[in-house]
Amino acid sequence: MRVVSNNTNKRVAPLAALLGLEFTANGAKPLTFGVNRAVKAMGAAKSETLVVGDQIFTDVMAGNLAGIRTVLVEPFHLEKTWTFRLKRRVESVVFHRDYSKLEEK
Repeated sequence: MRVVSNNTNKRVAPLAALLGLEFTANGAKPLTFGVNRAVKAMGAAKSETLVVGDQIFTDVMAGNLAGIRTVLVEPFHLEKTWTFRLKRRVESVVFHRDYSKLEEK
């Protein structure tokens, strides 16, 4: 298991150490660079990798773009900045959309 974060080494290292996990910082999510670096560092195949995250537009999108299965989880705590709250509101619209009415092609 490995943590991929958009934060810097300095910010990610203490949390990863506390959890006893390796990490990839500066992940540039939703781009696939960080996710692909993590998969390579673990020596794993994408088919046996799972991206777990609490943000649709970073974690889930990065995993999907990299061709890796993803799981969206609820955040541990809500962010307080207005930009994060706005992003969470947009994510909730996407998450709660009724996809059953979409035509399968």
